[in-house]
Amino acid sequence: GGGEIRTLDALTSMPPFQGGGINRYPTPPYECLRNIAKTSRIAQKGGRSIIYPMYYFDGVSTPLGRLHIVVSDDALCHIYFPTEKWTERHKRDPKHPLIILAKTQLAEYFAGDRRIFDLPLSPEGTDFQKKVWNTLRRIPYGKTWNYAEEAKRVGKANASRAVGSANGKNPLPIVIPCHRVVPKSGGFGGYSGGVHRKTLLLKLEQHYLAPTLKTSKKPTSKKSNVKK
Repeated sequence: GGGEIRTLDALTSMPPFQGGGINRYPTPPYECLRNIAKTSRIAQKGGRSIIYPMYYFDGVSTPLGRLHIVVSDDALCHIYFPTEKWTERHKRDPKHPLIILAKTQLAEYFAGDRRIFDLPLSPEGTDFQKKVWNTLRRIPYGKTWNYAEEAKRVGKANASRAVGSANGKNPLPIVIPCHRVVPKSGGFGGYSGGVHRKTLLLKLEQHYLAPTLKTSKKPTSKKSNVKK
């Protein structure tokens, strides 16, 4: 069904994604989080014409269940988990170039072929929330920060709770990796898609990162017998 979650074993035994190798592009500039309001739809309210941006969506099946991708004319705006609902008026458009691009990059990510997303983003939020989301994008693939560490990186060392709240309102999970933030005391903490999905994402990244770590390890050098 749409809410099906596959285990890590089932996921990693799937046929590999037929596409390029691991994405090694430099991290996209953090300032690319933008507010975009395209004049795609005009509505009448109180005798006035009000311009609204037009949004498009389509679903994509993933190991986390069926996700719904929402884009504007030129940016990714929202990714919804199977249990989430939305009230905005969207138009289904599976052929929208940004929806196709987002689906492709998500498929690459789940196949272990992509570590950094290269998409134009336009999440809606306050200035503080956007600052938090930008900071989240600095967490390396396969690594985790705790909430206190994230708060320091945001520049609000005493605002761990507010930072955690902003993480929970992240409209672009996976692409903006709030799943990489965990409690300092242990465990996985909360996640808008459910802790079971957060756990799978972290295990997935560790699984694909492990072979890279093995091959990059340098042989241990023997101690020199030369006296100083």
